[in-house]
Amino acid sequence: LVLAGVIGLNRNAILAWAALNAPRVFSHPIEQKIGFAQTSDGVRIAYATTGQGSPIVNVLGWATHIEGGFNSPLYDAAGLLPMSSAHHLFVRYDGRGFGLSDRDVKDFSLDARVRDLEAVVDALHLDRFGIYAMSAGGPTAIAYVARHPERVNRLVLAMGARRDIA
Repeated sequence: LVLAGVIGLNRNAILAWAALNAPRVFSHPIEQKIGFAQTSDGVRIAYATTGQGSPIVNVLGWATHIEGGFNSPLYDAAGLLPMSSAHHLFVRYDGRGFGLSDRDVKDFSLDARVRDLEAVVDALHLDRFGIYAMSAGGPTAIAYVARHPERVNRLVLAMGARRDIA
């Protein structure tokens, strides 16, 4: 009886938790390959790839972790990773100071974040690719496209910041 009362009072929270975690429980695991790239200013950047096909690079904002956040609904609540990996080489990376990338860095400027993206796509030898940028990754993607328009065939900005976060 007490358990029924607790469930009844927390029904929405329990349903939300179940909706966010169901893909992890019932889906097939996705294998990722982890690699490292070196930026022009000497920072080691961790990246992960999943799937095969035409490449899409996911440019996230802050607080990434390609290994620890791989199954987190905070990183993939909408199922972007399995959906994109089904038909594309899907590339994610930890920006400087986060995840598996070098942590002891002081430069988090827009130019530094563009160097991170440049290092990853160069390490993977991507000539042309799409970019899917979320949140604070938007300014990084826009700056990259402005500097290298010949390399990007599509740009999608989702939940972008209203101004540059430098």
